[in-house]
Amino acid sequence: MMVFRLMSAAAESVSAALGSIDYGRIDTFFAGLSAQGMQAALAVQAWLGSLGWLFIEWRTALLLAHLAGLVVGLGAALLMEIRLLPHLKARPLERRDLAWLETGGTCVKVGLALLWLSGAGLVALGWLKNPDILLNPKLHAKLVIVVLLTANGWVLHQLVLPYLRSRVGHTILGGASRAQLAGLMGSAALSLVSWQAAAYLGMARELNFTVAAADILGFYALLVAAAWGLATVTNWLVRPAAEARIAMAQSGA
Repeated sequence: MMVFRLMSAAAESVSAALGSIDYGRIDTFFAGLSAQGMQAALAVQAWLGSLGWLFIEWRTALLLAHLAGLVVGLGAALLMEIRLLPHLKARPLERRDLAWLETGGTCVKVGLALLWLSGAGLVALGWLKNPDILLNPKLHAKLVIVVLLTANGWVLHQLVLPYLRSRVGHTILGGASRAQLAGLMGSAALSLVSWQAAAYLGMARELNFTVAAADILGFYALLVAAAWGLATVTNWLVRPAAEARIAMAQSGA
Protein backbone atom coordinates (compact mmCIF):
# COMPACT_ATOMS: atom_id res chain seq x y z
CA MET A 1 0.00 0.00 0.00
CA MET A 2 2.79 2.41 0.82
CA VAL A 3 4.25 1.92 -2.67
CA PHE A 4 0.94 2.92 -4.26
CA ARG A 5 0.72 5.98 -1.99
CA LEU A 6 4.21 6.99 -3.07
CA MET A 7 3.34 6.60 -6.77
CA SER A 8 0.12 8.56 -6.24
CA ALA A 9 1.97 11.41 -4.51
CA ALA A 10 4.50 11.55 -7.34
CA ALA A 11 1.72 11.64 -9.94
CA GLU A 12 -0.07 14.46 -8.10
CA SER A 13 3.17 16.41 -7.92
CA VAL A 14 3.74 16.13 -11.67
CA SER A 15 0.12 17.01 -12.41
CA ALA A 16 0.22 20.10 -10.19
CA ALA A 17 3.51 21.16 -11.77
CA LEU A 18 2.17 20.84 -15.31
CA GLY A 19 -1.03 22.69 -14.39
CA SER A 20 0.82 25.63 -12.93
CA ILE A 21 3.05 25.89 -15.99
CA ASP A 22 0.02 25.99 -18.31
CA TYR A 23 -1.33 29.03 -16.50
CA GLY A 24 2.04 30.69 -16.21
CA ARG A 25 2.03 30.71 -12.43
CA ILE A 26 5.72 29.93 -11.74
CA ASP A 27 5.47 30.76 -8.03
CA THR A 28 2.48 28.45 -7.64
CA PHE A 29 4.42 25.80 -9.51
CA PHE A 30 7.26 25.81 -7.01
CA ALA A 31 4.88 25.96 -4.02
CA GLY A 32 2.87 23.02 -5.31
CA LEU A 33 6.02 21.07 -6.12
CA SER A 34 7.35 21.65 -2.61
CA ALA A 35 4.07 20.54 -0.98
CA GLN A 36 3.82 17.44 -3.11
CA GLY A 37 7.49 16.65 -2.45
CA MET A 38 6.82 16.84 1.28
CA GLN A 39 3.91 14.41 0.91
CA ALA A 40 6.14 12.04 -1.06
CA ALA A 41 8.84 12.24 1.64
CA LEU A 42 6.30 11.47 4.37
CA ALA A 43 5.03 8.50 2.34
CA VAL A 44 8.60 7.17 1.98
CA GLN A 45 9.21 7.65 5.70
CA ALA A 46 6.01 5.74 6.57
CA TRP A 47 6.92 2.97 4.14
CA LEU A 48 10.39 2.55 5.61
CA GLY A 49 8.89 2.58 9.09
CA SER A 50 6.64 -0.32 8.15
CA LEU A 51 9.80 -2.30 7.23
CA GLY A 52 11.49 -1.66 10.56
CA TRP A 53 11.34 -5.35 11.46
CA LEU A 54 13.85 -6.01 8.68
CA PHE A 55 16.55 -3.97 10.40
CA ILE A 56 18.32 -5.95 13.15
CA GLU A 57 20.04 -4.23 16.02
CA TRP A 58 23.82 -4.52 16.26
CA ARG A 59 23.73 -6.70 19.38
CA THR A 60 21.26 -9.13 17.82
CA ALA A 61 23.35 -9.37 14.66
CA LEU A 62 26.51 -10.01 16.68
CA LEU A 63 24.74 -12.66 18.77
CA LEU A 64 23.63 -14.41 15.58
CA ALA A 65 27.18 -14.30 14.22
CA HIS A 66 28.53 -15.61 17.54
CA LEU A 67 26.04 -18.47 17.54
CA ALA A 68 26.89 -19.24 13.91
CA GLY A 69 30.59 -19.41 14.78
CA LEU A 70 29.92 -21.83 17.63
CA VAL A 71 27.64 -24.01 15.50
CA VAL A 72 30.04 -24.12 12.54
CA GLY A 73 33.13 -24.75 14.67
CA LEU A 74 31.59 -27.30 17.02
CA GLY A 75 29.76 -29.09 14.22
CA ALA A 76 32.87 -29.32 12.05
CA ALA A 77 35.03 -30.53 14.95
CA LEU A 78 32.52 -33.23 15.91
CA LEU A 79 32.05 -34.43 12.33
CA MET A 80 35.82 -34.55 11.76
CA GLU A 81 36.34 -36.76 14.80
CA ILE A 82 33.41 -39.00 13.86
CA ARG A 83 34.78 -39.28 10.34
CA LEU A 84 38.21 -40.25 11.65
CA LEU A 85 37.02 -43.02 13.98
CA PRO A 86 36.75 -45.84 11.39
CA HIS A 87 40.24 -45.03 10.09
CA LEU A 88 42.09 -45.03 13.39
CA LYS A 89 42.90 -48.72 13.24
CA ALA A 90 40.68 -50.78 11.00
CA ARG A 91 40.53 -48.88 7.70
CA PRO A 92 43.14 -47.11 5.58
CA LEU A 93 42.69 -43.38 5.05
CA GLU A 94 41.61 -42.50 1.51
CA ARG A 95 42.16 -39.28 -0.40
CA ARG A 96 38.47 -38.45 -0.39
CA ASP A 97 38.50 -38.76 3.41
CA LEU A 98 41.47 -36.40 3.56
CA ALA A 99 39.67 -33.88 1.33
CA TRP A 100 36.65 -34.07 3.62
CA LEU A 101 38.85 -33.51 6.69
CA GLU A 102 40.58 -30.53 5.09
CA THR A 103 37.16 -29.00 4.37
CA GLY A 104 36.25 -29.57 8.01
CA GLY A 105 39.47 -27.81 9.03
CA THR A 106 38.50 -24.81 6.91
CA CYS A 107 35.09 -24.74 8.61
CA VAL A 108 36.83 -24.71 11.99
CA LYS A 109 38.84 -21.65 10.89
CA VAL A 110 35.65 -19.89 9.77
CA GLY A 111 34.00 -20.72 13.10
CA LEU A 112 36.96 -19.34 15.04
CA ALA A 113 37.01 -16.14 12.96
CA LEU A 114 33.30 -15.57 13.60
CA LEU A 115 33.78 -16.31 17.28
CA TRP A 116 36.59 -13.77 17.66
CA LEU A 117 35.00 -10.98 15.62
CA SER A 118 31.50 -11.27 17.04
CA GLY A 119 32.84 -11.81 20.56
CA ALA A 120 34.93 -8.65 20.37
CA GLY A 121 31.91 -6.73 19.11
CA LEU A 122 29.67 -8.02 21.90
CA VAL A 123 32.25 -7.14 24.55
CA ALA A 124 32.64 -3.64 23.08
CA LEU A 125 28.88 -3.05 23.09
CA GLY A 126 28.61 -4.39 26.62
CA TRP A 127 31.46 -2.17 27.78
CA LEU A 128 29.76 0.93 26.38
CA LYS A 129 26.72 0.18 28.56
CA ASN A 130 28.56 -1.18 31.59
CA PRO A 131 32.39 -0.95 31.84
CA ASP A 132 32.31 -3.49 34.69
CA ILE A 133 31.70 -6.23 32.13
CA LEU A 134 35.47 -6.48 31.70
CA LEU A 135 35.68 -7.66 35.32
CA ASN A 136 33.42 -10.67 34.71
CA PRO A 137 35.40 -13.86 35.63
CA LYS A 138 33.32 -15.93 33.20
CA LEU A 139 34.48 -13.67 30.36
CA HIS A 140 38.12 -14.21 31.40
CA ALA A 141 37.66 -17.99 31.45
CA LYS A 142 35.95 -18.02 28.05
CA LEU A 143 38.73 -15.88 26.59
CA VAL A 144 41.36 -18.37 27.80
CA ILE A 145 39.38 -21.27 26.30
CA VAL A 146 38.98 -19.53 22.94
CA VAL A 147 42.73 -18.76 22.91
CA LEU A 148 43.41 -22.46 23.49
CA LEU A 149 40.95 -23.33 20.72
CA THR A 150 42.79 -20.99 18.37
CA ALA A 151 46.15 -22.50 19.31
CA ASN A 152 44.70 -25.97 18.77
CA GLY A 153 43.42 -24.85 15.36
CA TRP A 154 46.98 -23.87 14.46
CA VAL A 155 48.17 -27.32 15.58
CA LEU A 156 45.44 -28.90 13.44
CA HIS A 157 46.55 -27.13 10.27
CA GLN A 158 50.31 -27.16 10.85
CA LEU A 159 50.80 -30.61 12.37
CA VAL A 160 47.71 -32.85 12.30
CA LEU A 161 46.65 -32.36 8.68
CA PRO A 162 50.21 -32.85 7.30
CA TYR A 163 50.45 -36.06 9.34
CA LEU A 164 47.11 -37.24 7.94
CA ARG A 165 48.31 -36.53 4.39
CA SER A 166 51.26 -38.84 5.03
CA ARG A 167 48.88 -41.60 6.18
CA VAL A 168 46.82 -41.80 2.97
CA GLY A 169 46.57 -45.50 2.12
CA HIS A 170 47.34 -46.51 5.74
CA THR A 171 45.54 -46.51 9.06
CA ILE A 172 45.96 -43.26 10.96
CA LEU A 173 47.53 -44.60 14.14
CA GLY A 174 49.07 -47.79 12.78
CA GLY A 175 52.57 -46.35 12.54
CA ALA A 176 52.26 -43.48 15.00
CA SER A 177 54.93 -42.99 17.64
CA ARG A 178 53.98 -42.45 21.27
CA ALA A 179 54.53 -38.70 20.91
CA GLN A 180 52.39 -38.53 17.77
CA LEU A 181 49.72 -40.65 19.42
CA ALA A 182 49.66 -38.42 22.50
CA GLY A 183 49.51 -35.30 20.33
CA LEU A 184 46.64 -36.57 18.20
CA MET A 185 44.62 -37.71 21.20
CA GLY A 186 45.34 -34.48 23.07
CA SER A 187 44.35 -32.27 20.13
CA ALA A 188 41.11 -34.19 19.63
CA ALA A 189 40.23 -34.02 23.34
CA LEU A 190 41.03 -30.32 23.58
CA SER A 191 38.95 -29.53 20.50
CA LEU A 192 35.92 -31.55 21.60
CA VAL A 193 35.82 -30.18 25.15
CA SER A 194 36.76 -26.59 24.30
CA TRP A 195 34.05 -26.03 21.69
CA GLN A 196 31.40 -27.38 24.03
CA ALA A 197 32.76 -25.35 26.95
CA ALA A 198 32.71 -22.15 24.88
CA ALA A 199 29.12 -22.82 23.84
CA TYR A 200 28.07 -23.48 27.44
CA LEU A 201 29.77 -20.38 28.83
CA GLY A 202 28.12 -18.27 26.16
CA MET A 203 24.67 -19.38 27.36
CA ALA A 204 25.22 -19.70 31.12
CA ARG A 205 24.29 -16.21 32.33
CA GLU A 206 23.99 -17.52 35.88
CA LEU A 207 27.80 -17.75 35.98
CA ASN A 208 28.23 -13.99 35.45
CA PHE A 209 30.18 -12.50 38.38
CA THR A 210 29.35 -15.56 40.53
CA VAL A 211 32.10 -18.14 39.83
CA ALA A 212 35.84 -17.47 39.80
CA ALA A 213 37.69 -17.90 36.52
CA ALA A 214 40.12 -20.29 38.22
CA ASP A 215 37.25 -22.58 39.21
CA ILE A 216 35.82 -22.60 35.69
CA LEU A 217 39.20 -23.28 34.13
CA GLY A 218 40.00 -25.94 36.71
CA PHE A 219 36.84 -27.87 35.88
CA TYR A 220 37.55 -27.36 32.18
CA ALA A 221 41.06 -28.77 32.59
CA LEU A 222 39.64 -31.83 34.36
CA LEU A 223 37.26 -32.43 31.45
CA VAL A 224 40.08 -32.15 28.90
CA ALA A 225 42.27 -34.54 30.93
CA ALA A 226 39.38 -37.00 31.27
CA ALA A 227 38.65 -36.93 27.54
CA TRP A 228 42.37 -37.32 26.74
CA GLY A 229 42.73 -40.22 29.18
CA LEU A 230 39.61 -41.96 27.89
CA ALA A 231 40.82 -41.71 24.29
CA THR A 232 44.26 -43.04 25.24
CA VAL A 233 42.92 -45.98 27.27
CA THR A 234 40.48 -46.87 24.50
CA ASN A 235 43.34 -46.88 22.02
CA TRP A 236 45.39 -49.20 24.24
CA LEU A 237 42.49 -51.61 24.53
CA VAL A 238 41.48 -51.59 20.88
CA ARG A 239 44.89 -51.37 19.22
CA PRO A 240 46.10 -55.00 19.57
CA ALA A 241 42.90 -56.53 18.21
CA ALA A 242 42.72 -54.03 15.36
CA GLU A 243 46.35 -54.63 14.36
CA ALA A 244 45.76 -58.39 14.45
CA ARG A 245 42.79 -58.02 12.08
CA ILE A 246 44.84 -55.88 9.71
CA ALA A 247 47.70 -58.40 9.74
CA MET A 248 45.30 -61.26 8.98
CA ALA A 249 43.72 -59.32 6.13
CA GLN A 250 47.13 -58.52 4.64
CA SER A 251 48.31 -62.16 4.93
CA GLY A 252 45.09 -63.39 3.31
CA ALA A 253 45.53 -60.99 0.44
